Formats: sequence, structure tokens, C-alpha cells
Amino acid sequence: MKRLYFAFLIFAVSYSLSSCTEHKRDTYCNPLDLNYRFSIEPLKYKEYGWGAKMPGCDMEKGEYHSFREAADPSAVLFNNEYYLFASKSGGYWVSKDLSEWEFITTSDLPLEAYAPTAVKIGNSLYFATTGSKWIYKTDNPRSGKWEIANLSNPLPIEEWPKNFQDLCLFLDDDEKLYLYYGCIRPVLAVELDYKDGFKVKGKLDEVLSPGARYAWNHIDTVKNRNMMVEGPWMNKYNGKYYLQYATFSDSYVDAVCVSSDPLKGFEVAASNPFSQKARGFVTGTGHGSTMMDKYNNYWHFTCVHAPIIKHGFERRLAMFPAGFDKDGILFCNTSFGDYPHYIPNEEVKDFESLFTGWVLLSYKKQVEASSSMNGYPAINAVDENLHTYWSASSANKDEWYSVDLEKECDVYAVQINFAEHLAKVKGRSGYGGFQYLIEYSLDKTEWKPLLDKTDSNLDFSHDYTELANSTLARYIRISNVRMPDGMFAMYGFRIFGKNDEKTPEPVSNMAIKRDSTDGKIVNLSWNEVSDVIGYNIRYGIAKDKLYMSRIVYSDTSLRINDLNREMKYYFAIDVFNEGGVTRGERIVETDK
Repeated sequence: MKRLYFAFLIFAVSYSLSSCTEHKRDTYCNPLDLNYRFSIEPLKYKEYGWGAKMPGCDMEKGEYHSFREAADPSAVLFNNEYYLFASKSGGYWVSKDLSEWEFITTSDLPLEAYAPTAVKIGNSLYFATTGSKWIYKTDNPRSGKWEIANLSNPLPIEEWPKNFQDLCLFLDDDEKLYLYYGCIRPVLAVELDYKDGFKVKGKLDEVLSPGARYAWNHIDTVKNRNMMVEGPWMNKYNGKYYLQYATFSDSYVDAVCVSSDPLKGFEVAASNPFSQKARGFVTGTGHGSTMMDKYNNYWHFTCVHAPIIKHGFERRLAMFPAGFDKDGILFCNTSFGDYPHYIPNEEVKDFESLFTGWVLLSYKKQVEASSSMNGYPAINAVDENLHTYWSASSANKDEWYSVDLEKECDVYAVQINFAEHLAKVKGRSGYGGFQYLIEYSLDKTEWKPLLDKTDSNLDFSHDYTELANSTLARYIRISNVRMPDGMFAMYGFRIFGKNDEKTPEPVSNMAIKRDSTDGKIVNLSWNEVSDVIGYNIRYGIAKDKLYMSRIVYSDTSLRINDLNREMKYYFAIDVFNEGGVTRGERIVETDK
């Protein structure tokens, strides 16, 4: 990683500060920068009770807001490229570097089903999805041409227990293929003989029903279901099988159970939930897939909560560094997980080094806008809350939004999270892309272009741009040219970089109080540090295993509700301001 870091520094200083342009990026920022599709049939508020009654849309009359959706990702490396499949997206994505993604569509696959899965077997890629008895095959997924691989042996889903959803195909290193599935029920599994037309071998059986004593295993008392277990995914590492599944604790999470057998004997891992992010701009990291890249690094792709303003199923995709430690513990690093991170081009030993160190410069700064609709004030675009947004009163070219960073800062990247207030379009075709101009200024009088996308036809609603070099700026202004549909609106106008401010002092007097009647709950508090943006709390089951994290912006206390009641935990707090991050070196432990 040192080579990657120094290469970046040399690259940055080789440009003049005034020549700020977009370039092939070395970083990414969650939510992933993809062309998320509008739902083809927007669900109405009155029918489903999700979302909000927003001005300009009479839900009682069956009117609706269009919403974008992608969830339940399955990522796989095939022919030295990465393929990413997601629910109800009308296609799938391919990338050579995990940074730039191309979209592919096809009429050969059931793309409107939920929770697809894919697996590489030999020189072919195989695909299956919820509710379908067919397994599809291609030798060239870029072509969009697929065929049914099990035409003579359709999956006997009519004979299996109901709820044939959330599939995972897993190929073991002994070339045995297993099918796992389960949604709001225990995980079921069976072996498939792909060498004999995908015939079912043996009996479909329950392989995972984790105990309810763990906080992240959600108990559904409303529908009288014992356990919330969905979205299974399997990895094998050093002879052990890691069966992952989604559930709820403080947020949507992925937990993991481990066994020496792919079909039985699974025990809940000590460090759980292994994928979680309950605070910040992006929250919820559940129903994912864990993939090894071409450099032997692991990544966990998940679905994350997007705004529930329009609809409860409006979700996005994210990816986080992941891996197995020396003790075989599967972890997912979500620390500063919605800030820019490097994408390595070599094997990485220290995954925390992927964080760029660029901090959020725009959080709750002074803002101005050309106009604001009632209920959607300008401050909403800098509040780090994906469940609120600002909207201009139109989508006209004269609409703009400006942020005062309050002092001169080095700007490295910008992420624009468009909200498309009152949009009514469906699907993908015919509505074009986002067009806008971003300018910067030191004095609010002379403005220079920072990023020109006035001719863009790209439909990236979480548009992340890493600049070719840092640019010194105090004011940043975005001006609208056109929107695909709806008003000019943003969930977040996020500006990343640094200034010359001294990094903050460490946290003092951290206090931890574990609930005496319910050990899954712990309350933390600490003394306020002056002139900070926020705090990053890292915690875990050992001093060298602080794999979980929470980010806090204005509070000096935090309640966590997803601990193992039977485990001791360790906590550290990082402090960050616009000058950078002061890592918390003091580690405080709890009792069991």
C-alpha cells in the first residue's frame, strides 16, 4: 500500500492547482456510483404504507413518486473482470477495476426477480434467481447471451418448502456445487450435480437456524416468526465454511456462522454481526456477498438503506474491504465507510490503510440556494442524512446550490446524491442523464470551473468524482443544466478534502456502562473535543479485532444494541476534523 500511496502523492503534485479536472479515479465512495434504475412499476403509498406524504403528490388519489432501487448484490470475478448482479435492476454491471462499471442488459434472464446469484464453474458463469427453476449459463456475460443449463432437470421448487427466495450457488474446491436459499426462515441447502444436468443430489435440508440469544438475530413478534434469516452467502477459507445471512439489530446487518461441513454443524462466529453500519450517511449493510478480487483481497458487497421517503424498498449498493484474520475471523471494515477509499492494485495487509484520510468539508456548513420547496430546506443537503433532502422549486437551468466551507480548503473529491423530487418516470430508457456545472471560488466573486458535466448523458444519481488534483477553494457551487426528471434536488452535496487545521486532541474520560439486565446493550460517553466534525467509535471482541464501528457527528454519547451477551468487548474512539483524523490509541474494555 505504501507504493500506492506515494504514487498518488506524486500524481497529485504533478498538476497545477488551477487545472482541476475529472480523471480515471483511484478511489470510490459509497453508495456505489452506478446507474440505478427507476422502478418499472412504482408502488403506491396507500397500498404499501411506506414512504411519506410529500407536497405535490396526492398519495390518497393513487399518485406516486418514482423511486430507484438496487439491492441484494451478488459479485463474482470472472475472466479477470467483476460482475455485479442485483435485484430488479433490468440488467447487471461489469468492471475491470471495481471503479468504473458498465451496464449490460439482456432478455435471456429473469431480471425482475429479487436476490440473484452467480458462480463461476470452469470457463462459464452461471446465474439463478428467486422463484425460478432454471439455472442460466454463459461463456461471455459481456455479450448478454445466456442459455438454460438445466433444461432437462428443472429445480423441483414445487416440491420444496415455500419461499424459494434469496439464492446462493457455491462451488466447493472439491468441485461439488451447493444451492442455499432462505428468506424470513432458516437457510435450506442441497447439493446439485452440475456435471449431470444439475440433478439434485440428496435431500434438501435445513442447515442454519442460529440461536435467538444473540442480539443481531431479529425476532419477529408481529408475524410470530422465530427468526429473521435471509440472503445466505457462502465462502470457504482454510477448510472452514462461512455461511453469511442477513438480519436486523440496530440496523440491517450480515451475520456469519462457521462449520467444517457445508451442510451441517454451523455455529455463530464470535465476532458478529460481521457487516454492520448503523450510523452515518450510508446505513445498513445487509444481504450481501463476499468476493475475492484478482489481487487476493476480499470485498463485501451489500445493499444499504437509501431514503425511505419515497418507498421502503428504495435501496442502493455499497462495497467494503473485508477479509479473514490470522484466527480465521471474517471481518468487514465499514470504518469511515461512506468516505472515499482507495481501490488497491495489489494485495493489501492493512485494510484500514485504504481510507484516503479525506474528510467531509461540507457538513452543516452555511448554504445558499436559488430556491427551496416548502419542507425541503437547503440545509438538508449537508446534514449527512440520506433520509432528508433539499429540493429547488424547479428543474430550470437557473437553479443552483452553494456551500461556504468557511475557510480555504484543499478539495479532493465531490459526491452529488441527486433526489429527483416529484419524478414520475419509470424504467431506464428515454430520460437521459444529469447535466450540471460545479464551480469554486476563494472570495465568492470570481468563480472558476471545478467540474463540467454540462454535456453528460450519464444517469449516475450518486455521482462521485475524484479530482485530478486538489483544488484550493472556500466556496463550491453547483448549477443545474438538466435533470432526468423531477426537480433539481439533492440528498447530499458532499465535498471531501482537508485544510491546514491542526488535527484534534484525543478523546478523554471515555466511560462505558453495560446494561446489567441485557448484556447486548452498552452505553458509551466521552468528553467533548473542541473544533471537531465527529467521532468514529471502533469496537470488537479483542484489542486487535476492533472490526465494528459507528460514526457520531454531534453527540458525545452512543448506545449500541448488538453485542454478544456472553463476550467481553473493547472500544476506541477516533476524533476527526477538517485537518484529519486522530486515531484513538486508548482502548477501554467492558465486562462480560
